[in-house]
Amino acid sequence: MPIISENAEKAVMHCGHQLLELQLVPSATSSSQRVSFCIVASTPMEDVLNHLASYYVPVLNEPSEKVGASGKMTAIRIKDYDDNIIEIAVYQH
Repeated sequence: MPIISENAEKAVMHCGHQLLELQLVPSATSSSQRVSFCIVASTPMEDVLNHLASYYVPVLNEPSEKVGASGKMTAIRIKDYDDNIIEIAVYQH
């Protein structure tokens, strides 16, 4: 996997159409190392939000526009049980 950026605290790697962010040192708010990654959904963001709500999964932020590994996207973030941040994105085609 090609490394896109790297510093003493984190490394960002390109994995297919996904980005994988590895936190190399503990942050001020967490004593453990974390992984952040993005899952690309093929359904509209409204469907993603409804699906998460049906399982009572809390969403950390409102859908926001940003640029991802493959262009403009709308993204939200959730946490898993280990406090890793998972971004779910829908690309604008």
